[in-house]
Amino acid sequence: MENGMIKILEEIYSEVRSYEKRPQGIYDTLEKLVAASGMLHYPTVAFFIYSRYVDLFNFELIEDDADIAISISQATHANVDGILKLWNELKESNPHPMLLVDMLRKYDLHSYQNEKNDKIIAEFINHNYLFYSKFITVLEDDNSGHIPSYHIIDSCKKKLGVDLGGSILVSVDHRKVLENLLNQVKSDQKMFFCKCGKYSLEIRIAILFLDCYNNCQFVENESDELFPFEEARFDGLYYMRTRKRETTFLSLSELLPYVAENGFCVAFDQSRDRVDDTFYKYRIPLMLDSGENLVIVCKKIGDEQEVVRYGHYWYNTEAEADFCQDKMETLIMNDGNDYNSFLLMKKDDFRYATNKIDFLSVRRPKDQMDFVWRKVSDIVAIPDSEQLVEDTDFEYSKIIRYEDLSENPFKIKADEKKYLHGYVINGVRSNKLVEECQIKRYDEVYYEFSIPDKYRKLFIDTYRYYKDTDEAQKFDKLLACRLVTKPSLLFSHKRVLRVSASKEHPVCISKYYFSDEEEMGFSCHRQVDVVTINPDYDENFIIYQIIKGNDHKGHILVAPTKEGQHTYYINKRLEYVDQFQPAIDEMEEEVLNTIASSDSNISEIGLKNFRKFSELDKLQLGGITILVGGNNSGKSTLVKGLLLAIDNIRSLVPQDVRMLDGGRQLFFQLDANNIHDTHIGTFNRVYSNNLQDTRNKKREISFFVKLSHFVIGLTISPKEKDDNTNVPIIDVTLDDKKRGICFKFDYIHGKTSVHFSTESDSLHCSFKLNPEVIFKHNMNVISSLVRGVADDIKNDTSVESGDLQGLKGKIGSLIEIAKELDCVIDNTQVEYIYAHGVNQKILYNYNDHNDYMAITLRDLKNEKLSNIEKSFIQEWMGNFGIGMDYDISSIGGEAYSIQIKNINGNMVHLADMGMGANQVLILIFRLAIIIHRQRMRGNVPYKPTVIVEEPEQNMHPAFQSKLATLFYEMHKTYGINFIVETHSEYLVRHAQVITARLFKSGDDVSPFKVYYFTGDSNNPCYDMGFQKNGKFERQFGLGFFNVADDEAMELFDLDDED
Repeated sequence: MENGMIKILEEIYSEVRSYEKRPQGIYDTLEKLVAASGMLHYPTVAFFIYSRYVDLFNFELIEDDADIAISISQATHANVDGILKLWNELKESNPHPMLLVDMLRKYDLHSYQNEKNDKIIAEFINHNYLFYSKFITVLEDDNSGHIPSYHIIDSCKKKLGVDLGGSILVSVDHRKVLENLLNQVKSDQKMFFCKCGKYSLEIRIAILFLDCYNNCQFVENESDELFPFEEARFDGLYYMRTRKRETTFLSLSELLPYVAENGFCVAFDQSRDRVDDTFYKYRIPLMLDSGENLVIVCKKIGDEQEVVRYGHYWYNTEAEADFCQDKMETLIMNDGNDYNSFLLMKKDDFRYATNKIDFLSVRRPKDQMDFVWRKVSDIVAIPDSEQLVEDTDFEYSKIIRYEDLSENPFKIKADEKKYLHGYVINGVRSNKLVEECQIKRYDEVYYEFSIPDKYRKLFIDTYRYYKDTDEAQKFDKLLACRLVTKPSLLFSHKRVLRVSASKEHPVCISKYYFSDEEEMGFSCHRQVDVVTINPDYDENFIIYQIIKGNDHKGHILVAPTKEGQHTYYINKRLEYVDQFQPAIDEMEEEVLNTIASSDSNISEIGLKNFRKFSELDKLQLGGITILVGGNNSGKSTLVKGLLLAIDNIRSLVPQDVRMLDGGRQLFFQLDANNIHDTHIGTFNRVYSNNLQDTRNKKREISFFVKLSHFVIGLTISPKEKDDNTNVPIIDVTLDDKKRGICFKFDYIHGKTSVHFSTESDSLHCSFKLNPEVIFKHNMNVISSLVRGVADDIKNDTSVESGDLQGLKGKIGSLIEIAKELDCVIDNTQVEYIYAHGVNQKILYNYNDHNDYMAITLRDLKNEKLSNIEKSFIQEWMGNFGIGMDYDISSIGGEAYSIQIKNINGNMVHLADMGMGANQVLILIFRLAIIIHRQRMRGNVPYKPTVIVEEPEQNMHPAFQSKLATLFYEMHKTYGINFIVETHSEYLVRHAQVITARLFKSGDDVSPFKVYYFTGDSNNPCYDMGFQKNGKFERQFGLGFFNVADDEAMELFDLDDED
């Protein structure tokens, strides 16, 4: 029966189309088009087809137009009044009513009437007559961009929570959307049509005849409101306007009052200029952006997650539209992400968008998707701590203004020329001019002020006419400038500068800028401010975000953790450096080649009066230095001493210099933790208690290290009976072995000594130590002291005795030494893999700073290893028989899980593989991280020294033996040096085997050095030395290798007794 119904409808449609002839030209109304074409009026055709189908009146009795109205008025249909009203509207514009009556008499449509056919005829008439599209581009200004968006929402309505049950208000003037909604009407649903533009006639025809539309209602509304009854609330609302000439569209906040709690709203044509509080208050399952149109789907439910699915697409052809539609639907249904077209965004991204709302301006940078928004005011503070200017006797060009600040986040150090060297700070806290002009901060940018009449002319000359007179410059210095007297960060719009200011070497900033707004008068706003960064955040990262313009309406995106912020900044810095690496390589090649002549960056270590050692002569380090000996014999003392020396040498920067007894003083930190965590106590705890004669001994501790060809010595001594962790450095020595020049900087007697000694020359000179020189050069303190000697010689200052004239010919060498030394210190790297326990876990907490595996996994993820390091890990996993590969999974961003692919190809948790495997894998991971960091530094001769403490813990003897091979291959392949503290006989024995093989193959030198520590403070250790057959030249002390032999001999003797 349904097929018969469809056949009749198609026959009628064919006959209706036969009356058409294509008109020429364009017509602005349907009536003119019909008159010109002779075509039948399609809404009228639909009216008569429905009338025939529901048997509204007897078509056989209709003889003329007047009979139609009479027959309708006598009908028994439930909606007869509405139908009659419809006919009275239709007949005014319908020139051929009897033609349709005569045409339909022969079709017995009424005999097909049933519930299923109601749906069939409704869909057919909606599509072919009421919302027919043949002349749509001629007749109406239709925004076709709405169609894909509507279909995307309709296809995903269950996912989005757009439930068409209950009561739905439709305020839509788009034919295809209306057709689709009418075709989806359900028996349990009430649908109200109101303000549907030109389609009011078609909607009424569609819903008045059939029982399936009994719950649909067309509401007349002549008011300005969307719906005429104020108290009405609907379970759903569709709102769309297609006419471009209609310039006012209702916003989401104006639409939601018509929606009941837990209901939904599909709002097309939303403004890009703003999203209001409603957008942030309620759940937004979807926002679609097709270029011209912004569509928001809203659920009237409080939004706790504050996220928005935001899709963006653009098309020119129908095929492109279909592709975009399919892609959006797939992404929505699968909770997908596509950085270029569809993302799950935070509502804060919309709150802080700086431009109009569109996908590209709201979307975060790709590498900041997991960042969080924070208030800039919670991170960056403006303390207003600068001092007023009293003495204006300094060059005007030294004032730091906005243009002097850096736009490069990787180059923010102030030019040395900007410092006011020799300027005297009197500690003044006010000046008369500033007090009288009453400058007060209004907000973060603007200031209030009042210029007295007596200063008015000078003020205008200075800030309107920019007169360059001494008087105007002095006025500007006093009024607008301030002094910075401590290391500070300077900030203005997207620009930053770091200054190492002090009271002796301040800088002057132009704090205020007075601009002439003509009719508005003068305004005062910030030019340069001193700011501080909250220590809970990584300062370099925040500077990068500010300079790059990532400050949005007073908010900034930051990585969730300080470690993550630092890693992000380092990666950005590496990207920046990569751009200039060829030029950097060329500029530094000579210095690098000079330093590359050294076998090891750190080649010697010496200690005096430090813990176990009364005096440890400078110990020669090899490529792989192995420290063995009994417990409490001094191995750890050597390691701690080396770490302390390196950390303090690298940390000696001008900012950390402090005042002591009225003068500048360098300090040595015994609790240093800025590079390695080496908290070892106060001076008395580390001062050697093994001194045989303490009556005339000074309380001094000395550290000596050789970095490349420089031997650096630091001697520390507390004041009287002080027992602190920060101890004054009483002298610094430097011995340049390559050039034969020695320096001593004596802070006790305030004296600098320089001694040149070559085969043909010997020069000596003494100077008064100038502690202020360290602020003149942007270098490590020791390098600055050397550079200051060149300045003293050049300027004939502070010379006390010696051959000054002879040294004048060495100024170039001194400058070269300072630069080289600074490069060496800056690039010396020590990695410390300390002794640690192993916890066998399935999950490792991301924020656990006590579990070494958790720390290692976090570092491993942050470093973003390349295939080179991953291949290294896989190779040594195989060498140790651990497995073939590994997988580290992040669990909700809070924890890590690690699995191993075993030789059978199965994935097993590392926790199930034994403690030895855990121990080895931590070591392999740490070494891979070190390889990666070294590669990231580029092809430079500076190679790190890795200290490994008791690597053999929990390991099988075979594993312990292979450790020697691992260290050897690392040294040979990557040039990395090792210091290994161990109790493992197997590791030492295999080092002997490797050495024997090297000697046998023709090598003259082994990278291995083995030191035995005796526990004797006066003879603390000795070099075991290698023979050509790999055996040692000297014997170990009792309690090491002899134990195994003694036990074997005892077993032999016991067996022999039997």
